[in-house]
Amino acid sequence: MNKAELIVAMCSASGVVASSLAAGYCVLRNGRRMLFDSGDVTTERRNDKGRVTYCLSSYSDGSSIEFTFTEARGAKFKAIAPAQLEGPAAQDTGGYAF
Repeated sequence: MNKAELIVAMCSASGVVASSLAAGYCVLRNGRRMLFDSGDVTTERRNDKGRVTYCLSSYSDGSSIEFTFTEARGAKFKAIAPAQLEGPAAQDTGGYAF
């Protein structure tokens, strides 16, 4: 597993209610924080309320996480393997909507 896949799996299994890919942590339902490697945010978009609606964060092993958020669907994380960054398709590791 690459770094992005590990982070997505960790967040998916832990009941995350908030996260920061740039700072390298997520907040669990019980209020505790879980730390992970911070990424290099290469792209970010925010809505008019200031909430991040799209983020692409890359890691030292060449993998990336694509984060999306909509009011209707909530948050979703997708791990992208290094070889797939060049092509049009990204590997969906199941993501996580919360």
